[in-house]
Amino acid sequence: MPYKKYHMKILSAGPLPELGLKMLKKEGHEVILAIDAAEWSTQELIEKSKTFDAVITMLNLPFPKSFFEASRHLKAVSIGLPYHYTVAQKWASKNNIPVGYVPNNALNICNEAVAETTLMLALSASRKLLMHHDRILTNQWLNGLPGAFDGQTLMHKTLGIYGLGKIGATVAGLFKRSLQMQVIYHNRSPNRALEKQLDAHYVPLDILLKTSDVLSVHAPLNLDSTGFFNQHAFYAMKPTAIFINTSHPKIHDQLALTRAVYEGWIWGAGLDLAGTVAAISGHHPLLHHPNVCVLPGIALATHEAKTLLSKQAALNIIHALRQERMPHPVNPSVYRYLKHS
Repeated sequence: MPYKKYHMKILSAGPLPELGLKMLKKEGHEVILAIDAAEWSTQELIEKSKTFDAVITMLNLPFPKSFFEASRHLKAVSIGLPYHYTVAQKWASKNNIPVGYVPNNALNICNEAVAETTLMLALSASRKLLMHHDRILTNQWLNGLPGAFDGQTLMHKTLGIYGLGKIGATVAGLFKRSLQMQVIYHNRSPNRALEKQLDAHYVPLDILLKTSDVLSVHAPLNLDSTGFFNQHAFYAMKPTAIFINTSHPKIHDQLALTRAVYEGWIWGAGLDLAGTVAAISGHHPLLHHPNVCVLPGIALATHEAKTLLSKQAALNIIHALRQERMPHPVNPSVYRYLKHS
């Protein structure tokens, strides 16, 4: 039986790529773009959403309890990102608001974008890229002690993956092809299919820490991974090792990482962490170490990735406004109460 189209008003909190916008308009919905949404407080987001039926965003905005309590009129919220740690899932469900996102396994192109960023961070840290850029900005082309500007090569060394899922596998493949690195990994359980495909080797955690020249985190945040990379983990790593986290800021201890690079427990670090959860002050010493590269969550900031993310985000909204189950809900428990097919 064909569904009945309803004209709905959708607030796009921030820019929305053309593909997602076209899909929503084709359904007969009105989409209002709020380009400055990144600067809104939660209260401003609540106020702006009052006259809309749904909210879609490509930004890592916070959606706390107060938002869902004040926005019970909303029929859907969709986040065009592969993470949702800023969403108060329990309160979204309690207020009968389905929230959608785009899981990592939905789009291969996103895995490739993260893999490219991981490689960039590893090379930037190994060759002190940001320090050399700062030298040029301050006209210090020749200044410095002998050896102070030297980096290290990564060719033929060992890449350690903490969490060999689809993203970790894409990262491993890129490092093997570009730098001929050996790959070791640690999961809750071995992934024999990927081992054969990548010529990777499962190792216990202590071996992963002691052996990796580059240790890259691609595990989801859970009880095992939360705070795992603390001072004990960093102290167990090689003094020449580079730690990379493009996954979640709560997987590593920021203070312990700062101490590790400054006291020489490890060589350096590369972080690409999005949102206010990960934000650190511009004066933080971690940002001023020559072997550290910190990025503000740009792994998915490519035209190709954003386009496909917008498609999946729009699909979540379209299904919800048709009174159908979202393809990728953050809070599937909401469907216990909603009469969606």
